Amino acid sequence: MLWSKRKVLAEAQKSSQAFRDEEAYDRALEAHPESLNLRLRAQRLSAMGRRKEALPLFRQALALHSEEDHSAAAAAARHDLAHELSEETESFFALATARQLYSRALESPSRQRAPLRSAETESSLAVCLRRMARLVSQEKRALLFDEIERRYRSALWRLEGCGQLGLQQLSQVHLNLANFLGAEHGDVERALREYDRAAECARHAQAFFGPSRHAVPLRARLSSASLLRMRGRKQDLQQAERLAKEVIHEGDALNQALARMELAEIILAGDTPDRKTRARPLLEQVRWNHVDAFEHQRHLAVLLRRCDAPHAAIELLSTFIEKAIQHRALATISDSEADAASINMQDAAELVARILAQDLQDALRAFLALENTSGFRFAENLSSHMRRPQEPLPKALYHELSKHMGQTYLLDSYAQSMKHQTPDVQREILDALISQMKQAENKDSLFMLPRCIEAREAPVPSEFFDAQVEQGARQVRRLRNALAQVDAAYVEV
Repeated sequence: MLWSKRKVLAEAQKSSQAFRDEEAYDRALEAHPESLNLRLRAQRLSAMGRRKEALPLFRQALALHSEEDHSAAAAAARHDLAHELSEETESFFALATARQLYSRALESPSRQRAPLRSAETESSLAVCLRRMARLVSQEKRALLFDEIERRYRSALWRLEGCGQLGLQQLSQVHLNLANFLGAEHGDVERALREYDRAAECARHAQAFFGPSRHAVPLRARLSSASLLRMRGRKQDLQQAERLAKEVIHEGDALNQALARMELAEIILAGDTPDRKTRARPLLEQVRWNHVDAFEHQRHLAVLLRRCDAPHAAIELLSTFIEKAIQHRALATISDSEADAASINMQDAAELVARILAQDLQDALRAFLALENTSGFRFAENLSSHMRRPQEPLPKALYHELSKHMGQTYLLDSYAQSMKHQTPDVQREILDALISQMKQAENKDSLFMLPRCIEAREAPVPSEFFDAQVEQGARQVRRLRNALAQVDAAYVEV
C-alpha cells in the first residue's frame, strides 16, 4: 500500500510538470497570433472534411516562419502541415515531404520541452513512415521498419514521463505499435504484449478522465483476437473466442458488429462439423449500417458466402452498389472523384458475379451484374441529352450547370496531372502551358490562362487548382439543388 501511495504521488508530480510544460508551449504559440489563427482555421476545415481548402492555410502558416525558425509556432506549423500531407497515402512525394516536416518539428527546443507535443509528432512520424513503407521495395521497407519501431518507442518514453496526463496518448501509441508489429512486422508475441499494455493504459486513463472516444480497450481486444485466430493454435482460438465475446458484451454498435464477424471467423477456423451453422446467426445479426465502410461490408459478404448464405451476401453487396451509384451521381463532380467512387462499387459487383457464377451457377445474372456497373461514362453522357428543359429559368440553370461542370473537370484534370510533381516542376509545366494558351483562342484556353498564371505564383500550384475545384464543386451542388426545386423532371434524369 505504501508503494502504491508513492507511485500515485510520483505520477501526480509528473502530470503537474507536464501540464506546466503544455501551458508554456501554449503561451509560446500565442506569441505568433497570425500563424496560430491560420492553423486553427485550417484545422476546423480539415475536421469538416474540406482538406483542399485547409491545405493552403497550413502552408500559409508555415510560410510565416523562416527555415531557421525553431520556435514553438514554427514547429507546430510544420507538424500540422505534415499531418495533412501524410493523409495522401498514395503519394510518395507528399509522404516524403511530411517526413521532413515532422523531423524538422522535432528539432525545435520548444517542442522538445513539451513531451506531449513531441510524442505526438514522433508517433505521427511513425504513422507516416508506415504509409511510406507500403510504397517502397522490400529492401527499403526493412530500413523503414527499424525507424518506425524506434519512433514509437521514443514516443512511449516521452509519454511515460507525463504521469496520468499522458495515459490516453500512451494507450493510443501502444495500440499503433501493436498494429504495426502484428500486421506489418508479423511479430505476434510482441504485438499481443503491446495490445495488453494499450488496454491497461486506457483503463487507467478512464479512471482519471472517463471513457475515451477511441475505445482503445475494445480495439485492442478485437485486434488480439484476430492475431490469435490467424496464428491458429488450439489455445489461441479459445482465447480469441473469449476476447471477441467480451467485445460483443461491452462494445458499441460498430465494435459489436466487428466482434460478431471476428467470432464467426474464429468458429469457421475450427474443425467442428456444425461450424457454418454456428457462425451464420452471428453474421445475420450484423446490420450493414453499423459497418458502413466498404472493407467491412465486403468482408461480411465473404463470410456469409463461406457460411453457405450466398443470397444474403448478394443482397448486402447489391444494397451497397445501389447506394454507391447514388453517391457517385450526386456527390462527385470531376472524373477523378467519380473514378475513385467507382472502384469499390465495381469490386462489389465483381464479388456478386463470382457468387452468382460459382455458387448459384447463374451465368446470365453474373454477366448482368458486371455489365450494369461497366458503362457509367456512356450512361452519364447519354443522361445529359435525355432532358433539355424549355422553360427560361430551368434552361438557364441547366446551361450554367453544364458550364460549371465542364470547368471544374478541366481544373481537376490540371490538378491531378501535376500533383505528384514538386512545386518547381509544376511551375515549369505551367510556363509551357501558359505560352501555348497565349497563342490559342478556344474557350478552354481563355478560361484556364488567368488561372494558370495565378497558380504559378502559388506556393504549390496544384493546391491552387484543388481550391478552385472545391469552389466549382460547391457551385455545381448549388445549381443542382436549384434545378431540383424548379424542374422535378431533372431529379428523375
